[in-house]
Amino acid sequence: RADMERKTTEENEFTRKIFEATPIGLTMFNKNLNIIDCNDASIEMYGATKQYFIDRFPDFSPEYQPDGRKSMEKASELMKRTLNGETLTLEWMHNKLNGEPIPCEIKLTPAIYNGELIGLGYVYDLSNIKNLEKDIEHLVTKVDKIYYDWLTGIYNRRYFDENLNRIVKFLSRSNGIITLMMIDIDFFKDYNDTYGHREGDKCLKTVAAILEDTTMRDDDIVARYGGEEFIVVLPNTDENGARFIADNMLRNIRKHNIPHSKNDAAECVTISIGIATGKVTSMSSGENFVKSADEMLYKSKRDGRNRYNFVNV
Repeated sequence: RADMERKTTEENEFTRKIFEATPIGLTMFNKNLNIIDCNDASIEMYGATKQYFIDRFPDFSPEYQPDGRKSMEKASELMKRTLNGETLTLEWMHNKLNGEPIPCEIKLTPAIYNGELIGLGYVYDLSNIKNLEKDIEHLVTKVDKIYYDWLTGIYNRRYFDENLNRIVKFLSRSNGIITLMMIDIDFFKDYNDTYGHREGDKCLKTVAAILEDTTMRDDDIVARYGGEEFIVVLPNTDENGARFIADNMLRNIRKHNIPHSKNDAAECVTISIGIATGKVTSMSSGENFVKSADEMLYKSKRDGRNRYNFVNV
């Protein structure tokens, strides 16, 4: 019996050392739903003494959880479910003693301790993870600002320049087809002079939205190239597809019927388009497609605007 008692004492001491050394918050609660113990990591997390934490456990949660439920009502329900044999993992909002919020992940599991059924609560402080997520979101927002045009909300010249050759290189592996469109708002300087720059900005945003809506696939790129010029990249789009989209662009812009009394091509805002389409090989470069589309754009302007011209590259 003495050996058994000594062995039990040693096992309890070993269990206690593991309990105290666990680097995450660990609490114990009994069948009366009272906290009966916690480890050093819990004390450090909440910024309180062990006895204060055990005696004032409800003080370390806000009155309501983010889902709208009262903290103590929800905690009682979860603790009862644990003591009935369930193992639960959930997110929980705790507070430090000074009121600072602690977003946590909690795992509740039943256990036997000193011959009695208890519940164990493993508490993971998610503060660092949440802060990291915020930093990532902030970084993504900053990156987005780099690649989007501040006025129209579509991609900007920088995004186009950095992605065109990547697309060309990707398509060259399978001898894919690419279409590139250069688009210009007809007589836009006269529009600004007549209606003012505020209306000019509204016109640019409207045209950008129409062009983006007219393209059909997620891989298509519509970007503001500069001033009143836009550029469109249509991977895996052949001549028939390019002509179909260009016709729709011309029609949708006219259909919007933005007044433009100084437009020699119509009484509303119109656009001119230059299109270059071709198979992509290992010798192809994005610059060649841009140059060819630009030449076709100027041809459209010379031919009277409000139209497109097309070339196979």
